[in-house]
Amino acid sequence: MHKCLPTRDRLIRMGFSIDPVCPTCCQAPETRSHLIYERAYAIKCFKLLHSRLHIRFRVQDLVHWFSTVRRLTKLQKRFISACHVALIYWLWRIRNEARMNAVVRRSEVLVLQVLHDIKARVLALNNAPLLPRDQAWFQNL
Repeated sequence: MHKCLPTRDRLIRMGFSIDPVCPTCCQAPETRSHLIYERAYAIKCFKLLHSRLHIRFRVQDLVHWFSTVRRLTKLQKRFISACHVALIYWLWRIRNEARMNAVVRRSEVLVLQVLHDIKARVLALNNAPLLPRDQAWFQNL
């Protein structure tokens, strides 16, 4: 992301004359931080995702969290990381859908979509057989 999303605050700094309010929640100025970490919809999505993955941490602590967790396999860590990236992508996509169509998907549906997509990709790309521990973990998602 590296501060490249054309959020409303960035567009205003570029000289566009637009309303700074977030088009999905209509409660705060739309910034990258608001869109991904602060907006109630995003917070709910991350909480639902973490609940489904059986993990507890704040999104802002993601990098530190991965370096300290020992109980997860390498595949599980990669899967969790991919889920976070996919969720951020979908949050941006939903923001655009809300702006264009005035419709926002239910957070539960979004999280299930992310899990399904990433699980299908991981299983399709994984050439080696899954460890029994990873198989059990995937079945419980």
